[in-house]
Amino acid sequence: MKTLKFGLIGLGFWPREAYVPILRELDTAEVVAVSAASEATRQFACEQFGESLKTYPDYHDLLADDAVEAVMLALPHALYPQALPAALASGKHVFCEPPLSHIPAEIANMLALMDASTKVVQLDLELRYLPVVEAVKNLLDSGSVGRPLMSKVRLACDWRRGVIEKQNENENEGFFPWVAAWYLDLLDCVFSQPPARASVTGDYAAAAHMMDHGFATLEFDGGGIGQFEFFLLGSKEVSITLDILAEGGEIQADIPSGKWQWRKTNEPFQQEHNPASLPAHGFEGMRECITSFVDAALNNTPVLADVDVARRIHAGIVACMLSERAGHTVEVGRFLET
Repeated sequence: MKTLKFGLIGLGFWPREAYVPILRELDTAEVVAVSAASEATRQFACEQFGESLKTYPDYHDLLADDAVEAVMLALPHALYPQALPAALASGKHVFCEPPLSHIPAEIANMLALMDASTKVVQLDLELRYLPVVEAVKNLLDSGSVGRPLMSKVRLACDWRRGVIEKQNENENEGFFPWVAAWYLDLLDCVFSQPPARASVTGDYAAAAHMMDHGFATLEFDGGGIGQFEFFLLGSKEVSITLDILAEGGEIQADIPSGKWQWRKTNEPFQQEHNPASLPAHGFEGMRECITSFVDAALNNTPVLADVDVARRIHAGIVACMLSERAGHTVEVGRFLET
């Protein structure tokens, strides 16, 4: 059996929760190197992956290691404009978490480098890889309910602590670069095109300058309308729903559970269930997302969360961020074209 040899760049909270347990269980993946700034983190990595693991304080040394075939970037996003180009230039497969940046020029540069890479490059957009999302997308592609006209993604959770922590970091990113990628990506699964315009309405209850409840409305060429509703001051249980109104029917999906229903206009709902694999590490869909990356790298096949998807969702992120700051609708234009 072929195995993909990984190097991890960064090993903070999220990769420990989401990446490490999945990589340890996959027969087709082997972690051979880790780069981390602290000695304590490098020791933790050896405890997880064995004493034969190579550890590096500097990620450039990991990228120069010929034994590493693929890298997973799990660094603060402020480091991406240096780290991601270096990873792409190393000639290794790259798995990285969005957003790439909150600065349009930096995003455009990294997208161009991703586009030029001959290796597999995939964003960590785990919701796209969920069986329920795949099933909904297949139904839309079949034409059974006609062309989607409106879609709404709703996120309700208790992320007060995260809101305050991000506010205190003073990164000047705001809500949309921090959280929106995965939920705008659900809208992209419906419409598969960049938004033409974005308008944001919301408020700041837990911390100044970090929006924690509101709506982002995206208008698409051809008449499609998408909405992302978010409320970060709710219950601890994370609720994510996707509703789609189409020319010939509708779809309602509960994303974490995988339960969904659909119908053609004036017909009864049909109940469906496409759950994620369990146990979920980090978030539902992570196992499917990482497994797909490994398979693509080993077999030289395309990925779902590719550079075209990255370009579209970053266009949405930047447009929403600019609309929040300006207080009016923003024309997306071509600010992420390369």
